[in-house]
Amino acid sequence: MYHRLRIYVVILAVLGLSACAAQKVEPPTSGPTAQLTVTVSNFVELSLIEAENGWVSLYNQDKSWGAEPLLKYSHPSEQYIIPANQPLNFSLFLQKAGPGFDGGCRVNVDLNATENSKLALDFTIQRVSDEDDAMTGCSVALSEDGKLIREYQGEGKITVYKVKVVAE
Repeated sequence: MYHRLRIYVVILAVLGLSACAAQKVEPPTSGPTAQLTVTVSNFVELSLIEAENGWVSLYNQDKSWGAEPLLKYSHPSEQYIIPANQPLNFSLFLQKAGPGFDGGCRVNVDLNATENSKLALDFTIQRVSDEDDAMTGCSVALSEDGKLIREYQGEGKITVYKVKVVAE
């Protein structure tokens, strides 16, 4: 009985983790396309007690195309083939967590690439200092064919959890 229960728990854990797994952005199957390179700068290296990830959300208006890939310290840049000549919804959410806190910074960007263009989206994590890895915000520079189009700013939000032990 105990052995079966352990197998069920492992299967449920694997299914749960796979549901939260990052997705791969597949190129559109038809229509004009463009190239999008997303790069996250200033990630903190993963440690035993802290983690930082960049969750990308990239979809067309009716969500018939798109995905939610993950960027991280060991993989801070990704290149995608995206539909051109149509509006796309793009957001990047930096998620940071550690002992007793979690937080993040989100930037939403309206994309509408022209056919065969090369877009570059540089997401920079702003920190208190080089010695202090506390996040204060984030910024995005969007370029098309090497020319800056627009800049965006995001504000960091941190939630600190305090545990109060109540003795009887």
